Amino acid sequence: MAPLLREVFFTLTFIHVFLHVADCVKVIVGDPFKFPVNCEPGESGTLLRVFGHNDISEVATCHSGKWTVKMYKDRMMINSSKIGFNRTEYNDGGVYELRFSKPKDLVQLEVVAAWKVSVVEDETVTLPCYFKTTGKAGLTVVWEKNGKPLCVKNSRSDGCSGTSDRLSMSTDWFTHGNLSLTVARVQPGDRGDYFCYVQNEHRNHSGNPAVVRLAVREKKAHQITTPATPVNVSELCEPN
Repeated sequence: MAPLLREVFFTLTFIHVFLHVADCVKVIVGDPFKFPVNCEPGESGTLLRVFGHNDISEVATCHSGKWTVKMYKDRMMINSSKIGFNRTEYNDGGVYELRFSKPKDLVQLEVVAAWKVSVVEDETVTLPCYFKTTGKAGLTVVWEKNGKPLCVKNSRSDGCSGTSDRLSMSTDWFTHGNLSLTVARVQPGDRGDYFCYVQNEHRNHSGNPAVVRLAVREKKAHQITTPATPVNVSELCEPN
């Protein structure tokens, strides 16, 4: 095999493995994150960061139930057998490999910036999200909170499926690319992080923005909804 073709083959194989094996996890920039691995007594292993083909660095090692941090020492937290970032930075996004006694696991961490929206209790608020739908077919929009779908909408449905009647999206979302979610009669329990993404037959894409962080204020006289404050632009969840 020619050197150029061999390099292309290995690159495509590397990308293919990550797209099909790595678990993709989104976290908001500045928030903490724990890796899904335990350093138990008698256990040994390594937490690695994969920057590219043949470019892998040790983040931390586990030996006899004790973590030893090699990278990000100012931000790495160890809580019992767990390890992770006490605060994430935007550049922390990427692929991490967990090499322990069991088969190695890949975690793709996507660090996203959230738009902040504040609303008074009992009022109506719109959580912004946009996606370029032109020339695309078979798309499904998904809004999630706490890992559970809140609103699922596609070209065959007119409203949010299987959710509260307080949630709605525009019926023209596909025409205009406006995937924004409207929450009516906001309650204190509605506060939290809302993730917006689009599904097609190949993979998931983050909406823009990928996350909206909703704060709910106690209802007082003459209070009105505060407009959304843009923080940053989300990126696709793709391997580095």
